[in-house]
Amino acid sequence: MSGWARFSRGMKLLSLALVPLQGRVRFLYRHLQRRDLLTARTSYVNLGYWKDDPPGLDEACEALVDLVADTAGMTERDEVLDVGCGFGDQDIRWMEWGRAARVSGLNISEEQVTQATARVAHAGLSDRITMTCGDARDMPFEDASFDVVCAVESAFHIAPRRAFVSEAFRVLRPGGRLVLADPCGVPRALSLPERVGLLFGRSFWQVPAQNLYPARAYDTMLRDSGFVNVTIDSIQEHVHPRFREFAARRLYDPELTERASWAYVWLLRNSIKAQLKKPRPPVMDYVIAKAVKPR
Repeated sequence: MSGWARFSRGMKLLSLALVPLQGRVRFLYRHLQRRDLLTARTSYVNLGYWKDDPPGLDEACEALVDLVADTAGMTERDEVLDVGCGFGDQDIRWMEWGRAARVSGLNISEEQVTQATARVAHAGLSDRITMTCGDARDMPFEDASFDVVCAVESAFHIAPRRAFVSEAFRVLRPGGRLVLADPCGVPRALSLPERVGLLFGRSFWQVPAQNLYPARAYDTMLRDSGFVNVTIDSIQEHVHPRFREFAARRLYDPELTERASWAYVWLLRNSIKAQLKKPRPPVMDYVIAKAVKPR
């Protein structure tokens, strides 16, 4: 990629603040491309699950999507809906590991849907995995269509998150499971520096303030939406700290800096540097949430 092309792509990411609120998530993922990802051999767009000391982000991301599948109790008989499917890595993995009969991916970004569809075809799974562009608050699926609905680091984008949860309830069959790997708020007051830092972080990553409620409110939201057997488990200590340690090294790797957007690398470097500068209590939690639609 030419120097001008890299500069132009970086400026597009920085112009995110000028995009109308309702279009920012689509804009972000249109311009955040596979070459920007911190992974080396996969195209996952998540922070990973680092509990068992995986050697890198690729393995940590695989551990996270495996955790989601295990929590959902996915089997080869299940019809699965993956909301915010990214480039489709987890869908291909679940299918190849016998976790589903069929997977439907839903994504707000047409560009990512196009790339995910091509990758599914390359894996020879087009007859069992389909990708659709659409809004999680108004899903293009019939009532009671799926046994499992999951979202790996995508539900936090949706404002309000409850609108997506209501749609998930609608498209699930009785007895169906909803599983989310999702950042949320912490049950304490934040200091002014913490609030300022969080504001910048959630502005770039498009985390609406209304979705930063703590786990207890998350539990209540799911129950009020009609779900039962709700569990909310914090895995924050196995996500954010180890990802920051990894990113602090990876963001100076010549292999990454040569291909990724300079603006994305610059923003992440400064964000990680600020978080590592002085140890503080977390300003965001990270949970695995599971809920069941009553039979």
